[in-house]
Amino acid sequence: MNKGHIARAVVGATAFQVREGVRRYREDSGIALECAPHRRRNGNETILMPISVDILASQWFVPMVQEATALGAAYALDWQSASSRYDELVANWAVDRRWEPKMDQESRERLITSGKSQ
Repeated sequence: MNKGHIARAVVGATAFQVREGVRRYREDSGIALECAPHRRRNGNETILMPISVDILASQWFVPMVQEATALGAAYALDWQSASSRYDELVANWAVDRRWEPKMDQESRERLITSGKSQ
């Protein structure tokens, strides 16, 4: 076992923790979360994101605007005028990168029930 194996195990554990959080969100809110934004561009996308989307069976994306949360908050503060400028709001939002699940349902279930990362 080397540092790479340990890092991979940590990434896999993180993906399972995200899965549990999303499961609880879906259960508590009654909202089916089909895709989710990933705000940071810090390099963890190359390993964490493909594992996460396979375990979650949902899309994840990075918005083009790095501060999409702040942009959304600004529009929410002035929703009356923002709703009248819907085209502008849509124009300011775009996807920089998207991840789609590639794992089939049988493999996903086997991975989840075994409690092990890939």
